[in-house]
Amino acid sequence: MKSSMFVLMVVGLLFMGNSAGADEPTRGERKPTSRSFHLGFTQVILGESPEAIERLYKALAEHADMITLHYDGGIPWPEALAEKPYPKKVEEEIAFRKSRLRNDPKVYLAVTPIALMRNALAPYWGNQRQEGLAGSERPGDWKNKDFDNPEVIAAYTNHCRRMIREFKPDYMAYGIEVNMLAMSNRAGFRKYLVFMKEVYEALKKENPNLPIFLTSQIDHYYKDKENQREAVRQLLPYTDYIAVSCYPYMEGHTPDNLPEDWFSQVAELDPSKPFAIAETGYAAEDVVILDWNVNVPGSEEWQAWYTRFILGESNRLNGRFVVWFFAHDFDAFFNQFEGEELGAMEFARWWRDTGLLDGNGNPRESLHIWDEWLKLPRKNLPKL
Repeated sequence: MKSSMFVLMVVGLLFMGNSAGADEPTRGERKPTSRSFHLGFTQVILGESPEAIERLYKALAEHADMITLHYDGGIPWPEALAEKPYPKKVEEEIAFRKSRLRNDPKVYLAVTPIALMRNALAPYWGNQRQEGLAGSERPGDWKNKDFDNPEVIAAYTNHCRRMIREFKPDYMAYGIEVNMLAMSNRAGFRKYLVFMKEVYEALKKENPNLPIFLTSQIDHYYKDKENQREAVRQLLPYTDYIAVSCYPYMEGHTPDNLPEDWFSQVAELDPSKPFAIAETGYAAEDVVILDWNVNVPGSEEWQAWYTRFILGESNRLNGRFVVWFFAHDFDAFFNQFEGEELGAMEFARWWRDTGLLDGNGNPRESLHIWDEWLKLPRKNLPKL
């Protein structure tokens, strides 16, 4: 829930989990002999140092069978509309990510037209590195355009086409955490429904065998379940999957109080559509943001429990993939700014210690659980 500002104090006893791997039953289930889902991490790296980049790609090679390309910082709006080359930094970013794709794993591509921090039309992606940075203001009359503007719809459709050509994904999200728009900007959400219909129908006609879908933030879903259920139902005609993001520790959820049907309730909104966890994570250490008066407990034991839970539930629901957002903690990024004011970047501390590997590259118990599932053969499921 990268755009949540809500902080709750967590109360409860420390969950004393065992160290079982994938071959242990999950909440009463029999030992699994196969998995339905791919396992992946995003390619988001805060700091983008050569060391961090190589460490991430090592983790992808050793601990994942799917690569996730996650772009949520903006769109090259005028260039996409005119179908012209993108700004230099954007072209470099695309070329670099393409160069690091391997031949064997699946590719999940996620792009979005929404500025997640502002719940409005996304900013301009120009000559700045997108990952870890917010885009700049939209240029010229693009500042006044909204989701239902024909030029916005055409530009975004062209951008999705371009990204599909470049990365040849096996799965594609064309909107990230879109249900949050219904909570914070209802007028914008109504315009977004017009937008989605046009974009989805165009992309699906051109790519009938590619799963094209939206993701929903389910921690927010449960905050206003009645209204959010209606919002998600309005999204269903424009999504091939029920794909969710979830960071339950941010809302005070621990092994003691996270409901067993946290995922299945949402999956059941349309049982005909495949389920997927598009991004998730759990803090292995306390989350402390002094400037914002945030102090939320986390622990390796809780993270290990959550890892077991999501993988067991995904298998029970025949989920298509699970993405853990950050493979590594990113302590080094913050250490280089020790004592400095980081402003909005303080927000990233919510994810600082969510890696399955710690800041020194040491594997946590969660990674052992993850790897045990990775060893299992995948079930044969319908392609879509």
